[in-house]
Amino acid sequence: SQKPGECPAIPIPPADLSLNLSLKGGQTVFQEGEIITLTAKYETQTFRKYLLNNRSYDRSGRLSGMEIFCIEPSVGSDPLSDYFNSAVAFVAGGLFSEQELRHSPSIDLELNEWHSLPPGSYSVRIVGNRVSVGTEKEWKSWNGAAIPMRSNPVSFRIERAKPDWQKAQLAVAVRVLDSPNSAENEKEHAARVLRFLGSEDATRELVRRYLAGPREHSWNYEAGLFG
Repeated sequence: SQKPGECPAIPIPPADLSLNLSLKGGQTVFQEGEIITLTAKYETQTFRKYLLNNRSYDRSGRLSGMEIFCIEPSVGSDPLSDYFNSAVAFVAGGLFSEQELRHSPSIDLELNEWHSLPPGSYSVRIVGNRVSVGTEKEWKSWNGAAIPMRSNPVSFRIERAKPDWQKAQLAVAVRVLDSPNSAENEKEHAARVLRFLGSEDATRELVRRYLAGPREHSWNYEAGLFG
């Protein structure tokens, strides 16, 4: 049987496929509530055989199933477990396309979206489900389904957040969100910083912005309060 933290058993993938996982920017030490960005690179040296599904969002609010995260030790929790196990209605699905795997870019994954972890040392790997066979003569070997692939493990450490760091992160996020000169991707990142920060002041700011009514980034405010 599968032990906590272990990746699920998968068939052996084709020898010409690989999945490389790394910590973006090489950062290995994080403060509690800091966004942990992993970079997944699905690779092949074979031309015109495999396709990569590039879906990056889901209308439910969170993209699930494309990557499965396996963390050791198996502690922490899903920050949105209450939301997705409640009677709150949501709709899955979303636009996506497929592209030849050999020319596909790497994919950034924010671990905080799926796991809230306390201070400690961890190892994480993923099982990726984005690659499929794109040539007609080959598809039957996998019944047209995604080919599960297991990545290498990466290690990192989470330290207890310093109050001064939390205050500085909050101040920057609020400034970006309130500035008319901030680009949309900058505001999106700031809303997610606010969502995962976890300090009392950050939670009050989430409440204030959520109660202000429907507006951009309202999903991150709501998700932060559930978390």
